[in-house]
Amino acid sequence: MLKFLLSICLLFWFSPTFSQVTVRFDRLPATRQLVPRSEQNQADVNIEGAISTTGYERMAVSVFRNNQLWTYQSQALSYSNDTAHFSFKPSIRAELAEYRFEVFACRTSDSVRVALRDSVVCGDVFLIYGQSNAFNYFNYPDYRFQNEFCRTFGNGILPEDTTWQLANHLPSLTSTWGVELQRLIQENQRIPICLINGAYGGASIDFLSNRNDQNPADPSTHYGFLLRRVRKAGVGHAVKALWWWQGEYEAYGNLSGYEQKFPILYNNWLQDYPTVQKIYVVQVAIPNAPSAVAGTIRDFQRKTARLYPKIATWTSLGTSGFDGLHYSIDGYLRHAQQMYRLMARDFYGAKDQQNVDSPEPRKVFYASPENREITLIFDPTQQLFWQRDTTVTRDGRTATRKMVDYLYFDGQAGQIETLSARGNVVTITLKQPSTATKFTYLPGYFKDDVSNTYDGPHLRNARGMAAFSFENIPIAAALAAPKMTAEALNINQVVLSWEAVNLPGVEYVVERAPQPTGPFGLLLRTNKVASIDDRLPGGQTYYYRLKISSTEAESAYSAVVSATTLIPLEAPRLRATPISHRQIRLDWEMPVGTSGVYFRVERSLRAEADFAVVASPAGPTQFTDSLLTPATTYFYRVKAVAAKIESPYSTAVEATTLVLTALQPIFSDDVQVFPNPAERELRVSFGENAFGTYRLMDGSGKTLREEEFSQQKSLNLSLDALPAGIYTLQLDTGHQIISKKIVITR
Repeated sequence: MLKFLLSICLLFWFSPTFSQVTVRFDRLPATRQLVPRSEQNQADVNIEGAISTTGYERMAVSVFRNNQLWTYQSQALSYSNDTAHFSFKPSIRAELAEYRFEVFACRTSDSVRVALRDSVVCGDVFLIYGQSNAFNYFNYPDYRFQNEFCRTFGNGILPEDTTWQLANHLPSLTSTWGVELQRLIQENQRIPICLINGAYGGASIDFLSNRNDQNPADPSTHYGFLLRRVRKAGVGHAVKALWWWQGEYEAYGNLSGYEQKFPILYNNWLQDYPTVQKIYVVQVAIPNAPSAVAGTIRDFQRKTARLYPKIATWTSLGTSGFDGLHYSIDGYLRHAQQMYRLMARDFYGAKDQQNVDSPEPRKVFYASPENREITLIFDPTQQLFWQRDTTVTRDGRTATRKMVDYLYFDGQAGQIETLSARGNVVTITLKQPSTATKFTYLPGYFKDDVSNTYDGPHLRNARGMAAFSFENIPIAAALAAPKMTAEALNINQVVLSWEAVNLPGVEYVVERAPQPTGPFGLLLRTNKVASIDDRLPGGQTYYYRLKISSTEAESAYSAVVSATTLIPLEAPRLRATPISHRQIRLDWEMPVGTSGVYFRVERSLRAEADFAVVASPAGPTQFTDSLLTPATTYFYRVKAVAAKIESPYSTAVEATTLVLTALQPIFSDDVQVFPNPAERELRVSFGENAFGTYRLMDGSGKTLREEEFSQQKSLNLSLDALPAGIYTLQLDTGHQIISKKIVITR
C-alpha cells in the first residue's frame, strides 16, 4: 500500500450552497495496483486516513467487482480537535476480476465521494534481473500482447515513475519473454500477475550486485533502484520468484571471479526479498568469442541449484533464433514456454512434471572396470535422446556437425565410438579403454568459417529441451556388481541380504520380478544390508536383483536370485476319545505334502484359554494323555509345526475321563507273569478286566517304560529292545502297587 498525504477539496450538493471536505489518506490502493494474495487466495486492502472537516457522521467504502457492488463497509466518526480517523480493510479475491474502491464521507442527509481507485487486482508477484537477455527491449515493438491482469510498476528508467501500469505498455520495460510468462500464468492459472523487471543491458555482475548496505534501496545503485521500485509498489513482502539471466558480460569479456561474486548477490536477495521461494538461474548460451571462462561460468550456473537451497536452474542452450548473444522473438517465446512449465510445477501444483527441467547429469561414471563405457544418469523424469549429426550450409560454405566432436575427455575430442540414450540413462562407448578423469559436454565458445554461433547437435529430452552444458565433470570409477542371497523365511516372507559397501551416500536398490527375465520393478531403496520382502502369497517363486548406488556412481545389477515362499500348513482335524478313568486318546491327520513336521498338543480345563503344551510328537498322529483325573472334562487343541512355518491351531475338542467305579481293582494273587525268565516277550495276566499303570524299571530303579491300561485282562510286553538282566515290573492299580521281578535272557 502507498502511504501518502492526499488532500481532496470536493464540491458536492447538499443544499443551495457548496462546501469543501478535507481528507488525508495514509493508506489507499492505487489505480491498476496488484495486491499480493495470501495463502487463502485473497488480500486485505487497507484504506486508512483522517477527515478534518467536521459535521460528518461516518466514512464508508463501496467495493465493486467487475462494476458490480461486492461489499460495503461503514464506520462511525469520532472527532478530536476537529479530526476523525478511519480505517477499513475490505478483502478481494485472487481471480480474473478487477475491483473498484469508492470512499465516501457521509452525513444524515447526504454523502460525498472523496476517493476513487479503479482496476485493482489480487495475484502473484515475481521479478526479473540480469542483463540484455533478461531486458530484451530491442524486440519490444514486435510483441504487442497486453492484458488488464498483467501488471508492472514503474518504467525502470525514471526513479520518479512510481505508477502502476499494464505490462508491455511503453515506456514500462518488462521484456518479451517476461510478458509471455505473465500471459501463460494468467491464462492457465486464472490469476493476475505482477512482473517487475530490473535488468540492465550489457551489465556486469559487479554493476548489478553493487549494494549500499546502509541503504539497500538506494536508487543511485541499480540494485537499490529495483528494490526501491518493489518497496514503493508495496510488494516487497510478497515476491515469490526471481529470474536471473546474466553472465554474458563476463563470458564474452573473459572475466573471472563469477563464482565468488554470485553468493554475495544471492544472500542479499534473501535479505531484501525475504518471501522469495524460488530464484531461477539461467545458464547463458555459448559465446562466439574466445573465452577461457565461458564454460566455467555456465558450469557454475548449472550447479547453483545444488549449492543454494532456493535456486532452480534452466538453460537457454539449443534454442533456435540465436545470433551469438540474443534471440529472435520466437526464441524468447519458446523460452517462456519452458520457463512457465517450471513455475507451474513449483507454484501452481501442475501435474505436468515430465521433462520440464533442463536435463542435467546427476552421476557420471565408468560402467565397467574396462573403462570403455561411460554412463550418465539424469533425473528420473527425463526421457533423453542424442540429436543426429547435421550438415549446415551458409554463404556457400558447408560443414558437418557431429555430436562426438563436442564431447571431451580430459579436454580431448575424437575418442567416442557410439552414443545411446534410454530413458534417463545416457551411454557413451569409447573406441578404446580410457584413463580420463574429466568429461566436458559442448565447447566453451564456438565460431568457425561457416557459422557465427554454435549450431551443432545437442542432447535433448522428449520436449526438445537441451541439456545443460557442463565442463570437467569428474568421471567416477566403476563399481563392481554386488552379490545377494534370497531365502524364504515363511509362507509370506523372503529375507534378502548382501555385503556392505563403504561408499559416500551408498544406497542399495532392490528390484523384484515374477519371472527371471522380468519385468523387474523397484522393491526398495535402503542403506541397510538386509531386508525382508513380506506380505507375499505362499507357494510362489520370486526373482530379485540388486545394484549399488553411491553419490558418484552405480554398479551393474547382481545376478538374479530367487526364493519360493512356503506352502501354508492347514490346521489338523483333531478327535479325542476317553479310554479309561485316567486316559484320553487323541487322533489327527498329517497335513498333505509335508515332511519334517512335529505337532504341538495342548490341554486346558477351559475351552477358551489357559492351554498348556502336554506333548510334542515328531511323527505319529496319535497321542494318549495319561494320569488324568477321573470323571473330568478336558479340552485339547493341536497345531503342526515345521522348520519355518506353523499351521493354525485345530478347533478345540473336549473329552471326559471315565468314572473310577466303573472297573474292578486287581490284587497281587490275581497277577500272573510268564514266561519268567523271558527272552522276547512277556505276558501279564490279570484274570479280570483291570485298569492301572505298568512301569518297567531296570536294576537301578530307572523307569524304562510306563503306560496306562484300562479294561484289559492281560498285557503283552515286547522285550526286544532290552539287554539281558534283572528288571522290575510294577503295576499301579490305584489301590496298591504290585511288583514282580523279571529276568531277561538272550
